[in-house]
Amino acid sequence: MQNNIFLIVIVVIVVGVGLFAIVQYFKRKGMSWSGVVIDKSFTETQVSNSNSRSSGSTLSVGGFGVNLGQRPQAVNITYYLVVKTDDGKELRWNVGEGLYGTINIGDRLRKSPGSMTPEVVK
Repeated sequence: MQNNIFLIVIVVIVVGVGLFAIVQYFKRKGMSWSGVVIDKSFTETQVSNSNSRSSGSTLSVGGFGVNLGQRPQAVNITYYLVVKTDDGKELRWNVGEGLYGTINIGDRLRKSPGSMTPEVVK
């Protein structure tokens, strides 16, 4: 009985998180704004390889092992722009690495409904 309740709670949480993500996606996609980039930055998150049994790598050649040291950890990088919209609000908008590299502080951006990516207005 307790296993069934636990399973139901897990299903409700997973479905709830999924619905929240879908609502947020369509909310962002439907937004429209224009404004000026006042800041740009990125965050780095280290991802550990917790599924490996050993913290290092070993190369075996002919029965002899050579320790290669620590495995490199993966890093997730999230790029974002801070935009001061024409109506005075500040918003933080995640963008891809390519767009991040082409936009400068002071650039004017416009985000149209139906698109997830703002465009530079000349």
